Amino acid sequence: MCTWTPFKVSIGVIALTACSPTRSPATAAEIEPAVATPADPPPPIPEVATPRPPNTIFRSELRRATDGGRPAYLLAQLGPEVHRPHGAFAGWRITQLFPSDPQLCRDRCDLVVGDVIVTVNGSPIERPEQLSALVDQIETMSQLSIRRLRGGEIVESTYAVVDDE
Repeated sequence: MCTWTPFKVSIGVIALTACSPTRSPATAAEIEPAVATPADPPPPIPEVATPRPPNTIFRSELRRATDGGRPAYLLAQLGPEVHRPHGAFAGWRITQLFPSDPQLCRDRCDLVVGDVIVTVNGSPIERPEQLSALVDQIETMSQLSIRRLRGGEIVESTYAVVDDE
């Protein structure tokens, strides 16, 4: 076992000091502060989004929600689970809201996790072909009506579907 005596400590300090690099006197350029230059240019100012009239959905948002018309993408983004109170189909419970595109439904979407979608445009969506038919109408639909259960209460919303591009 090594015992550190004051002599050994002082020898170690001298050795470290003797082995450290020497510094030459600083020049004026080294003393003066460098002019700060940004590493990256500032981000561009975002374009002002098209103002949204009340109760309106932009068609481009429906395209984003379906990844250009893919029902399977919409299903993956909402994570629907069958809602069967008393054993009968009553709708689809939403388990997530667009994890791949959280901005899509952030402030302007009237869906929340836990909502049960009962009907869309007056029709239940029980089978895949019903969802496909609905998604096929995105380019021509003028309104989107959603009937859902939220906290045990029926909530109905109707939105105008408008072009924003």
